[in-house]
This record gives sequence, structure tokens and C-alpha cells, in this order.
Amino acid sequence: MLQEHHTFQRNQPTVRMPRKRDDLTIRYIDGEALVYDAVTANTHHFNETALAIWEACEPHRQVYEVAHRMYDSFCVDYDEALAHVERVVKDLKDLQLVIEE
Repeated sequence: MLQEHHTFQRNQPTVRMPRKRDDLTIRYIDGEALVYDAVTANTHHFNETALAIWEACEPHRQVYEVAHRMYDSFCVDYDEALAHVERVVKDLKDLQLVIEE
């Protein structure tokens, strides 16, 4: 299926991605990951898309850039990709797996 090419908009809001905490233990399994947080003693399961978003958590990246990568990689509507990135980033912040800089 061919997907219409979305114009990469430079006038998107510049919202920086948070930074991943560097004290987490990660185990990769078949394109997904288990992330263990020793501070809370919780283990989190990331599916393929959540893992891609988490791996993109670097302060030099913008949320809209990650959404564009999701759009390209997973063949989804850009607005849907953007909403998904924003939702996952919020969840990562709520779980304190990333740090706002």
C-alpha cells in the first residue's frame, strides 16, 4: 500500500524530548524490551513502538521529529503518530523513566 508523503513541517512546536534515565536496566527481546527500575523495583514492558519512542528520548531531538520517524517507519497517519509520541512521552514522564531537561 502506498502512503501519501507527509510534508515535514518546520513550523511545528519545538518541544524537546526528555532524556532517558541512565540507571535503568534494559533487556531486549524480539524487538521489544523489558526495562527494570531499581529505584521503584518495577519492570516495564515496551512494545516495538514504545521502545522506538523511548530510544529517541534525547534532549537534542524534537517531539515532531520523532513523530515523523514513526510516520515513516510504521506507515501511520502523521497526526496519529504525533499523538502517540506525545502520549508515550507523557507515560514515560509519569513513570519517571525519563528526565525533563
